[in-house]
Amino acid sequence: MEENNESIAFDVVKNSVLQVKVNELAEKLDEFAQDYDLYEYRDSVDDPISNIQSLKNDIETGNTKEIMEFLRDVIDDSNEFAERAAKLESELQDLSSYLKKMEEKKEGAVMENNPQNESKKYTELGRKITHELNKGNSLSLEQMVQKQADDVKLREESKQMSRFLGEKLMRPHKKGR
Repeated sequence: MEENNESIAFDVVKNSVLQVKVNELAEKLDEFAQDYDLYEYRDSVDDPISNIQSLKNDIETGNTKEIMEFLRDVIDDSNEFAERAAKLESELQDLSSYLKKMEEKKEGAVMENNPQNESKKYTELGRKITHELNKGNSLSLEQMVQKQADDVKLREESKQMSRFLGEKLMRPHKKGR
């Protein structure tokens, strides 16, 4: 059961962190498009919020071909936006690759039946991490996941120690002869 709880916590944290990363990248891409060609942006984008949502959906579903082509064109133009476009392209490639690996892993894994209340325990943990990322604390995905896994492990060890001590304290003491 301990391993199952750690797995749930890990998944919640990972998903929360990924959502923040996807949101941030979508917002950066939208901002970049505005900065690169404001008039084209205004002609083609009616609602920036919808555009960001569309970018998020494209990133999450792996539908990034058009975004990559746009960034590649900017890089090939070798203008003042090329360096920024290259950074965004790299971020997009890294995130897309990671999301693809996660999806492949999920498809290959055997689905386990977890009681719904087990995952609720860790939803708050995911919210806390999302809050930290939104405040600007920039731990990497791996650091956040490891920190959360360590916290879960420490809590579990603490529970085990409490149970052990509770058992010791609850046993009747033998009186001296």
